[in-house]
Amino acid sequence: MKRSLLIVLGLIVMTIGLSVLPANAQPPRQAVPHDARPALDRLRREHGAIDMLLNPELNTPAYLTGELARGADRDPLAATLAFFSRYGDAWGIGDPQQALRLIAREADALGYTSLRFEQQIAGYPVLDSDLRVHIDREGVLQTINGRLLPNTALPALRPRITRDAAITRARQQIGGQLQAEPRLGLLRLNDRDHLAWELWLLDLQQPARWGVRLDALDGTLLDRIDVLASARDRRTFDAAQMTFVPGTLARSEQTPPVEDDVVNAAHDHAGTVYDYFYSSFGRDSIDGAGMPITSTVHFAEGYNNALWVNDQMIYGDGDAAMFAPLAYALDVVAHELTHGITERTARLYYSLEPGALNESFSDIFGMLIDSANWDIGEVIYTPDIPGDTLRSAVDPTRYGDPAVWGEYLRTLVSNDNGAIHSNSGILNHTAYEIGSTIGRAKTAQIFYRTLTQKLTADSNFVVTRNLTIQSCQELIGTAGITPRDCEDVRAAFIRSGIGQSSAAAQPSTAKYRVRLPMVIQRSTGLSSRLPLPELPRCGTELVRNGNFEQGHVAWPTDSPNLVVVGGPSMTDGTQSARLTIGYQVLQWLRLPPGATTATFRFSLYRAGPEAPEDQETFYVYTETADGTTRDELLTLTAAEPINEWLSYTKTLDVRDIRDIRLIFRNRYGFQHIDNVSLIAECGS
Repeated sequence: MKRSLLIVLGLIVMTIGLSVLPANAQPPRQAVPHDARPALDRLRREHGAIDMLLNPELNTPAYLTGELARGADRDPLAATLAFFSRYGDAWGIGDPQQALRLIAREADALGYTSLRFEQQIAGYPVLDSDLRVHIDREGVLQTINGRLLPNTALPALRPRITRDAAITRARQQIGGQLQAEPRLGLLRLNDRDHLAWELWLLDLQQPARWGVRLDALDGTLLDRIDVLASARDRRTFDAAQMTFVPGTLARSEQTPPVEDDVVNAAHDHAGTVYDYFYSSFGRDSIDGAGMPITSTVHFAEGYNNALWVNDQMIYGDGDAAMFAPLAYALDVVAHELTHGITERTARLYYSLEPGALNESFSDIFGMLIDSANWDIGEVIYTPDIPGDTLRSAVDPTRYGDPAVWGEYLRTLVSNDNGAIHSNSGILNHTAYEIGSTIGRAKTAQIFYRTLTQKLTADSNFVVTRNLTIQSCQELIGTAGITPRDCEDVRAAFIRSGIGQSSAAAQPSTAKYRVRLPMVIQRSTGLSSRLPLPELPRCGTELVRNGNFEQGHVAWPTDSPNLVVVGGPSMTDGTQSARLTIGYQVLQWLRLPPGATTATFRFSLYRAGPEAPEDQETFYVYTETADGTTRDELLTLTAAEPINEWLSYTKTLDVRDIRDIRLIFRNRYGFQHIDNVSLIAECGS
């Protein structure tokens, strides 16, 4: 859900920091760089054409497809181990019998087989390892995707911190109750390998569910993240505004509706979601094996959230201003319960690209199940403002979220785990385009297969693109899916900009369609088009209120705090546009007939703190009204000066352009813009 609403189960975490090691502790060893080229060259010589994507961190194959082995259907496990015996050095592993532990095997009704593995080293699991092997109906070992850790260097094989000591330290530093038995395994952080304890702690007072890793040699907190999911055996409970779950049983599978509308909504929507997954895919509940669907309503007082917590749903009643009771929204219920399915299938890490995909798959099935539109949360979001919604797949940029890969927000992990709730808009919009072309039912089959049978925990957007197209091709002849449908799927991904395609496959408008919002005024809930000035003349100022002296009139924004007064915002006047991280301001401009060039000027004050090295911090660009042409005017990185005003000027070629959007977007810290001007000149 939108930003603060939903958080999802995952394991990728931000590094909190390393303390100084005790004198008797052996420091973690630097991992040796891996070179996959010899093995991959050998694979190409012996198997012909293969398609591959490398994990840039590990330099190992993240996605590999081709005719990797034949006859694999007779004994899929033996065929897989034989392949890795020959080519495992591409992933930096030795004996696959020792390195790969089979954790799941699935043969589907179409004749495809999927094997899933966890990596082991010296008897320890590699905590973030996840590998899938796919064998097609002809018995060809066709695709391998996931993450294995190469060239590991364990600092020691025996933990100095005991299980009980790890639990005590984690609870002292984080809080909460232990949820599951701690695991001891290998963890790589910042190119160094650690023997680490992994623990799960639940604190419903916040609420939060922490994934915690502690160094098993000295107890250092290596990483932590709140992984609480933030979004037919039904059991619906009432917490009575308390924070204890599940609460008092209010309705079960066999009981009729009760007088509490919120209880009934949570219960009935859970049934709708169960029925959808069962009738569409034969999936029996969240785990596929009939687990009860447990829901708790009336959680805490005025609580603006809905959560998937381990094995149950939690719904707040909202504060009546931002949210109505969240259980009223079918798409919210479907979104959250889909997190439970993702947790038990793809297990997408809840950070950066995998985190954005995690959110997006929940959004996609939320919108497929609640088929009234392609929005999320319109029933419960800002109940006093009609027509508002949390997210839109039709135009994610209406709410400040990117719609295409060219607008992926690359930001710090500390900013919403890498802006995962915003970046989900990219796949959301792609799914909308697919669903609008081939229909919702076919779209659901394709994305369900990708989620449950293809993806691994660290899958990124490009791998997801390839596997979604592959899922469609495998489904041809079922559920009415045709080769033309798969071409439409491929075309939607081309338009999204995800992955690379040949020039011949590009549509006529090959550049990304950047659909940034025209007007967002969160304080009033309004969303409408401001009229463009008529008949502008060459030599006149085209930007309206470029000095921001009358507030943000004519400057649409997704920031609730556009204009500030005083301090560094004062330049020629008293106000400037203040952009916090991830926010943008923009304005439509109509160019005079016959305009050939335009001179663009503005002032920028970059307030600290200093950004990390090479961090892209701020950019400005223009876009044509049809969204097909974008001209980047300025990109600043961390090397640029901070805490001082700078002035910029650029001349634009505006021939054959009538309307453009002038867009400022901030990616780090605070930026102030002022004195924005654009004057067009006409040629002969």
